[in-house]
Amino acid sequence: MRGLLGIALAMTGCGRSPSSSAEKAAETLLWTIGGPGTPRTPARHLTIGIAGGKNLVAWTEPSPSGKNRIRVSTFLTAGTGAVSQPLSMVLFDGTNPRLSAAPDGTPVIRYRLESPSGAPLQAIRRLAANGTEWTEPTAGLETFTTPSGTIAPAVVKTADGRLVLVERVARELVRRVSMDDGRSWSAGTPLGLATDSLPHTLARIQQGLLLAWTEGPADSNAALPGVWTLRLAVSKDDGATWTRLPPLARAAGEVPVSVSFVSRQDTVIAAFAIESRDGNDALSCSRFDLDRRTAALTAPPLDAPRGRYALDTRLAAAALELWAAHTLDRPEVSKRLFIEGYFLRGLVAAHDVLAPRPGAAPRRRSADTEHGVLQALSFADWMLSGQDADGYWPLGYKAVYIADMAAVVGLFSALEPHAAPATRQHYVAAAARFAHALERDGMLLPNGACGVGWKATRVRSESTAVREPYLVSTALAGIETHAWLYVHTHDEAYRVRALAALDYTLSSLQPDGSFASFVHDGLVEWPFTTAAYVEEAWMAADRDLGKVAHERLKRALRPHVAWLLRNQRPDGTWGNTGVYGEWARTPAILNFLIWYDQRCESRPDVRQAVQRASALLIDPDKWYESGLLRAGLNEEVQRAIVGRVLAALASERPIY
Repeated sequence: MRGLLGIALAMTGCGRSPSSSAEKAAETLLWTIGGPGTPRTPARHLTIGIAGGKNLVAWTEPSPSGKNRIRVSTFLTAGTGAVSQPLSMVLFDGTNPRLSAAPDGTPVIRYRLESPSGAPLQAIRRLAANGTEWTEPTAGLETFTTPSGTIAPAVVKTADGRLVLVERVARELVRRVSMDDGRSWSAGTPLGLATDSLPHTLARIQQGLLLAWTEGPADSNAALPGVWTLRLAVSKDDGATWTRLPPLARAAGEVPVSVSFVSRQDTVIAAFAIESRDGNDALSCSRFDLDRRTAALTAPPLDAPRGRYALDTRLAAAALELWAAHTLDRPEVSKRLFIEGYFLRGLVAAHDVLAPRPGAAPRRRSADTEHGVLQALSFADWMLSGQDADGYWPLGYKAVYIADMAAVVGLFSALEPHAAPATRQHYVAAAARFAHALERDGMLLPNGACGVGWKATRVRSESTAVREPYLVSTALAGIETHAWLYVHTHDEAYRVRALAALDYTLSSLQPDGSFASFVHDGLVEWPFTTAAYVEEAWMAADRDLGKVAHERLKRALRPHVAWLLRNQRPDGTWGNTGVYGEWARTPAILNFLIWYDQRCESRPDVRQAVQRASALLIDPDKWYESGLLRAGLNEEVQRAIVGRVLAALASERPIY
């Protein structure tokens, strides 16, 4: 499964609505072909043009005979911004089309043909008076005014008649200038912009020069699939200096390329393709005001957020969709049960937040979130069949940890709205077998806590059992599992056990609101890791156990929240960065703080703490630095957990 992320303001159905009509108009999707769950086109060399009152698009695609051909289509740009798919006009042999206008405004297309000798020819056609047919091609040898040896040259003529060229030297974009129509060129000046070995685009617009280029994954340590970004920059001094703008698109496992621009007054129309590994592309075209788009798609400062919890809910939604596309396109699922469980819960949450809703404005979709739900349902079915006769699940490594197995019940809970009634009954029966196994094996302790489980073994025995009270298993198996079972069975014993586990976690809070570190024979759990998992269970208790649980939580949690706020770093994170990966678990704290603000105590300092932390999560440019796009076990845990957090930020509600 692959996905693209065109960052657009047409993200609807999640978060808050745009606050003004100007904000809505910052970017409008005109049309799209392909995308998740829809047929794609094997297109290359996309170009657009506006001439003679016509809006044209052209691209290269293979013909049934195997030759390349060019498709030219028209599309509408209605004032309403309604999506209009291109209407096919003509097909003819050739590659690399470029649309422009003749001096009289007539649309002209230039493209490459191959001569009988194999030399490249440039063919030129004009749109006929009837507006649907093209003249026969005139051809001549293609000439270049660029310096010899340049790689991927892109040239524009400035208002004063100079030629500005941007070429690629290694992975660097370099600018050269000609004052004499290309007969001589200045030395190359690096622009400080790195690119991959893909064509870049240079266009002249009203505001100056517009440059687009494709940037690949950071390095070989990037988590697969690679994320490719279609960058954008503007220059108001003929290319001497450049200002980076929000990217045109991001793609996980695919490559955004073939950008084409046209401008009309202060409006830019951009078209681009997303190349997939199977050769079938998605095409997309949008219209935007450059300044408005930049303002709307740049995260605001902390003192002027556009969302209640995230700095911007639409950027959070865009980040969630990129996360979902990246997760769906992973080369393989996680080998560890609890990590995969959280990945799949995140995909379910992404679908619940991002799925198109009736009447919503059209947007580019980057992830087939419905397929993510199907993956989660399939995995849950596997868990039903894979539960052993004693009621436990294999973890994917040598241990039988109670907390890790409880992740299965968390997935069952998330899937309830998407599962058939009979399947939900199977979920409940499997969770009940798990709870019975814990009681039978003495892992449910008299003080309300749960034990650790069986360490460093796949074969349980009394000699390897670890029944020391463990807050994470107490939270996920003691509270979350039993509270969920109570809702579905109305068995009072489940409610009593869940409340006892809840009381144990609350009584474990230190006077300053923190948790103590847990260390047992090499097993280490740091305070903020414990907090992240226990807080998830507290939210579940509030949802499933009613008023009595809610009142206990509300009375007890003020010191805990104060501890969280007191220990948040300036960048919004918590916990140490050591080998035990405390930092990787702590994004889940944001979900809890949203819940606390809505269910316990509405506080500006709580909301600001979430907003501060959201800055790292809603900006994919920061993901590699923070670990989200790096390979590694702790980094994989972080990616798995972040899905539900992004869903909470985008929807401005806690995700259970």
